[in-house]
Amino acid sequence: MKKILISTLFLLPLCACVDTERPLIEKNQSKIINIEKKEPKKDIVHPIIRKKLGIIEEEKVPEYVENIAKTTIVPISDFDQVAMTMTGQYVPEEFENDRIYYGYMKFFDREWARLQRNSIGHIPEWATANITSKTKTTDTVFYPFGGPDIAYALSFFPSAREYILVGLEPIGNFNDVKSAVSNSKSFEQIKRSLFTYLRGGYFITSEMGETLSNKFLRGTLYLILLELSAFDFEIKNVEDLSIDSLGEEIIRGHNMLDCIKITCRKRGESDWRYVYYIRADLSDSNKAIENLFNFMKKRTFHTFIKSASYAIWDRTLTGIRQFVLDNSQFILQDDTGVPFSSFDKKWNRYAFGSYTEPTLSYFRKGYKQPRMAEFFEKNQQASIPFKIGYGFYQARPNLLLAVPQNKTNAEKDAEIIREVEHLKEKYENADKCENCGDNEGNSKEEQSEQTEATVE
Repeated sequence: MKKILISTLFLLPLCACVDTERPLIEKNQSKIINIEKKEPKKDIVHPIIRKKLGIIEEEKVPEYVENIAKTTIVPISDFDQVAMTMTGQYVPEEFENDRIYYGYMKFFDREWARLQRNSIGHIPEWATANITSKTKTTDTVFYPFGGPDIAYALSFFPSAREYILVGLEPIGNFNDVKSAVSNSKSFEQIKRSLFTYLRGGYFITSEMGETLSNKFLRGTLYLILLELSAFDFEIKNVEDLSIDSLGEEIIRGHNMLDCIKITCRKRGESDWRYVYYIRADLSDSNKAIENLFNFMKKRTFHTFIKSASYAIWDRTLTGIRQFVLDNSQFILQDDTGVPFSSFDKKWNRYAFGSYTEPTLSYFRKGYKQPRMAEFFEKNQQASIPFKIGYGFYQARPNLLLAVPQNKTNAEKDAEIIREVEHLKEKYENADKCENCGDNEGNSKEEQSEQTEATVE
């Protein structure tokens, strides 16, 4: 994925901002010795904003901590406990007096509340009104180029059963994450890895190359667990898997497509859901990309693309682009997704927000879409009352919803015939290669017998 050079956007100072939705905490609360538990505040809008259930004894409260609150939520597994520790919903005993950990907690609470106010908190209601009414429900969200960004997939599609994220970044190992989270110094790195995302709504590939390469906090796993916990999901299990050539999940092996599978559910719900992160190079030269395609073909899915650096435009990524067009029940994307010119008259297209040219000047030279700009000017469905994508800072977001029209029976039959012919050619070539290998060194008579046996 192309690197993004953004220098000026991230020079803003990290300053404390007032959260009007969060109850004010009196400074003298830290001096209270009363440890009697209080009822949770009814005006708390998110589980990350600490529930006021009690005050710890005076001698345990350092001066730099405004308030230490306890939660009644009990982790259901080690995976859940680690995730909750990263969001402050579970505070390990050894961190109760830790300056670094509480500094991180204050940062996360403040910045997550900011992201909610500016962006993700407004998405579910908007998506219900503008996306759900125009599409058919699917069980699976396919998010190529998404990296560890599960938060936006959950915001747009909160009822999906599966979320499949794909990125180039390493996966990571849970035991390493668990070990790192037990050391409060690791939270300084977590803070660095989250800064751009919480302030801008997307991860930058070049930054992830640095922040996700730490010896102990390597990979995307810890970020996905953190985001799930922030959305009040409980984590039951994390599995290290691979995807074979048939698109089947198998135990982690060599020369396969590696992934993790997270089993989770919203607290209070009964049905388990699944989040996959698949590490894959989506370019045509990667033979293992067929494993991914076969894996996805077993599902009815729609595709979501945002902040993708226009990677799917690349001439070396024609396979993933055509796969998305051929197999998606619908596509929701910003202008960094599939080129607008790829959607012919067989697609119903809906424009949201505004588009004139790429928001970032870095992309304006080669990625302008005049036809898209004209379409948006004439066909805007609704504005976007939240920040998203590369228009996050300039408040000029755009989203395109593309829904394929119902295919005729003749078109469906033609697709089936093409698929059969493709499989026939594939297996015929495989048989030829196999026979060539077996016949090496055999006599003409033996080769003739093998040919007759094959015909029979």
